[in-house]
Amino acid sequence: MALIVLCVWYFACGVGLVLTLVPQSRRERRLRRRGRRVTAVCRGHLNAVDEDRPLRIRCAFRPPSVERGEYEVIVETGQHIPQVGDRVRIVHDPEDLTVAVLADRVGSPGFGRRDIIGFLTVTVLYAALAGCFAAAG
Repeated sequence: MALIVLCVWYFACGVGLVLTLVPQSRRERRLRRRGRRVTAVCRGHLNAVDEDRPLRIRCAFRPPSVERGEYEVIVETGQHIPQVGDRVRIVHDPEDLTVAVLADRVGSPGFGRRDIIGFLTVTVLYAALAGCFAAAG
């Protein structure tokens, strides 16, 4: 009985993990398909003291299709950390100007696929767990 409870609990946690990754992956896939590349200016670093997380920077840009002026977004950096005042390339969602990422992140292999990777990982681990329990019981 405890084995069944453990399997159900593990499966529910895996489904929860995948469901939390779906909205982020959908935004990333939309950026990959419809995103517009623009040049932005780094306005500041937000979490410079926390070295365990990627540095988040505040960027300002002027989308070419909008006449309302400048927009600010917060993006996570990768290896290169721009200094305040540096120009960086970002990809923004033309339908929601608050959604943007650095342009070099869009080309990474896992960008927009976290939900698929998470689902496959949970499925493989669940199959391995079930196989271990079947062999033990």
